[in-house]
Amino acid sequence: MTKAADALSAGPATVFSGDDDVELIGDALPFSLKLYESILEATPNHPGLLLAAGKVCVTYAFAYIQTPAEMMKNSEIDRQIAQKARANRMYLRGARYCMRSLQSAHPGFTAAFSGADLDGYLQREFTKKEDAQILYWTGMAWMGAYSLDNLNIELSINGSRAVKLITRSLQLDEAMDGGATHEFFVSYYGALPVVSGGSETKSREHFKRAVELSRGLKAGPYVSLAATVCVSTQNRAEFVALLSKALAINPDADPPNRLVNCINQKKSRWMLDSIEDYFLSE
Repeated sequence: MTKAADALSAGPATVFSGDDDVELIGDALPFSLKLYESILEATPNHPGLLLAAGKVCVTYAFAYIQTPAEMMKNSEIDRQIAQKARANRMYLRGARYCMRSLQSAHPGFTAAFSGADLDGYLQREFTKKEDAQILYWTGMAWMGAYSLDNLNIELSINGSRAVKLITRSLQLDEAMDGGATHEFFVSYYGALPVVSGGSETKSREHFKRAVELSRGLKAGPYVSLAATVCVSTQNRAEFVALLSKALAINPDADPPNRLVNCINQKKSRWMLDSIEDYFLSE
């Protein structure tokens, strides 16, 4: 089973992320997760396979549960609530796998995550560029869960810890996945109220860097800035311009991010169709 776990966790990520058939990958991810989980029963401490399982959970929660739920009509509110609760559970499932991966590769991580010196621990223990991936995905799992249940005190605390993981990931490899960590901070600083640390300036700085690192080939940064800063400042013209740029991107120009671009372009079309919900009438 260890050889199988090694093979699965070392498999090419583009098998999923490079596909342009959104529905096909949506159907395949649950099967992949159950395959990972069945092998993890025999090799429960395999860091690579634990991370792979965590990534599948986070990807599926965001792309195939939360995002479609957010695009539901007002008449579907009960179903929307149920789907967001399901997405929250999937994020937490992913967080547990990622935490186990970190604990397996870095004994003592679980205690440090809840300790007073998490920043210091991250600086001392995580020094390699390849550490950026697991820190990013663990942080995204916790932040996904918190975004759907932000009145939960425990998730609020873990959310602040998650930001520290993603910050360390950024320090180790800012170019990872075409600036994915910068893309996160576009939304993070753009969505937070100023009194809680939100900053339009910081959001735009991360947006600029995300676009640079992705060579303008990822739709995500444009969608993130439009959905946060443009809405909070009620900048309708920039909102339309950013989403139009997102839609103008050719997904085939960046094969590793083909799937996420297709998903973000679908969201961009929905946001433009729903523009009146974002802006006050003149």
